[in-house]
Amino acid sequence: MTSRDRIRFARARARGEAGANDPSAVVKARYDESRDRIELTFGGGGLMAIPRKLIPELESTTTRNLKAIEVSLAGDALSWPSLHVDVYVPGLVEHAFGKRLFGVAAGRRT
Repeated sequence: MTSRDRIRFARARARGEAGANDPSAVVKARYDESRDRIELTFGGGGLMAIPRKLIPELESTTTRNLKAIEVSLAGDALSWPSLHVDVYVPGLVEHAFGKRLFGVAAGRRT
């Protein structure tokens, strides 16, 4: 690894850590088996539940695999490494709640 690579990686880590302090960043995710949904906790204290069926890649897997969720350092993506599934949170929220609601929440008109 070159010194240039080290600098790039350090900058990327700093951006990720700054994003993790954002109130809209996901800080925790868990699978609720009884309700068959993914529950997201945001840095600002908000909670959101997304039905698992909205993520087709998670349709036919075990509860054990569903519970193995990882949140990206920036808090903008969910990952299930054993399933090779990655989901961008803003896209998932837009898919779940629609473009209009997502635009209003983001301060944009649609």
